[in-house]
Amino acid sequence: KIKKHEANTALKLVVMKILIFLLSLSFANCLFAQNTNEQYSTIGITAADYQELVRDSTHGLAIDHFHKNETGLLELVFSESELQYLSSLGISYEVIIKDYKRHFQKLVNKSAHGRVECGLNIFDAGNMGGYHTFDQMLEHIQSMEDQYSDYVDISIIGYSVEERPIYAVKISDNPEIDESDEEGVVYFEALTHAREPMSLEVTLHYMWWLLENLEDDVEVNYLISNREIYFVPIVNPDGYVYNEVTDPNGGGLWRKNRRIENNGCVGVDLNRNYPKGWGLDSGSSNDPCTETYRGENPLSEPETAAVADFVAQIQPSIAFSSHTYGDKFLSPWGYVDSLASY
Repeated sequence: KIKKHEANTALKLVVMKILIFLLSLSFANCLFAQNTNEQYSTIGITAADYQELVRDSTHGLAIDHFHKNETGLLELVFSESELQYLSSLGISYEVIIKDYKRHFQKLVNKSAHGRVECGLNIFDAGNMGGYHTFDQMLEHIQSMEDQYSDYVDISIIGYSVEERPIYAVKISDNPEIDESDEEGVVYFEALTHAREPMSLEVTLHYMWWLLENLEDDVEVNYLISNREIYFVPIVNPDGYVYNEVTDPNGGGLWRKNRRIENNGCVGVDLNRNYPKGWGLDSGSSNDPCTETYRGENPLSEPETAAVADFVAQIQPSIAFSSHTYGDKFLSPWGYVDSLASY
């Protein structure tokens, strides 16, 4: 039932990326070995020190995900190596949670004693610390197509570095017909960064919400009848599966894809591999060992090329890229202070 989408050769990504942050992590810097066995800690820094990190954009630290706590400190999660580097930059910090992975497992064990109701009949808890694995995501979208064949169409828009398929799901009243001349096109994607599983959860939940309520909810019926809605639930399958292998109970901290560079460092930050603003050192790095490595060229990665081609074909009026942490709703572009104009 899964059909392969014929790739469009256009490379221009014409998408308005709005990042919804719910649950965040930061990872390792270039000057240290990429070691997933390191201990990670939740730390807090002052807003002034954070601004200093923003001004010094050459460090390669992933500081785009943070949370302001009740004391006014900005919370981030860093590895032992990153904390050493942070100290070398003269940035002081307060340790809030010493061992993040142990803290995560305590939360998982606590939540396992009670059932969390989500208001849907089919949506369930996944096996990876409550999150769905790659295979479970596939089971869910296949179940959607099986149960709602008149409204769901699945395609493969490309393949990852390690040859895993990148799936797209269309939900509409005529999913196999292009009705974009008469209906608005909307695009959703999730799991660009592998350690942000909540982005997959909110995406799957919304998809099931649309399908389960398409007959009884006036708003849903309108959306299904008057919109072409596309979803890419997992942009970065390799990084996500890597976290499944290293941390099957959840809490895996790998961020990038799994591109192996000549110097032995692994991964490109897919969110920084798109053409818009590529090559700027503010917020990205040219060092393959950093968490914000942007890749050798724009769209050098098969994952971003697949998304760019797909978006160029469907031409959405609105697009949402779900990330995690901080109850933030960001509008483009991330590398300048002014809003994008269209």
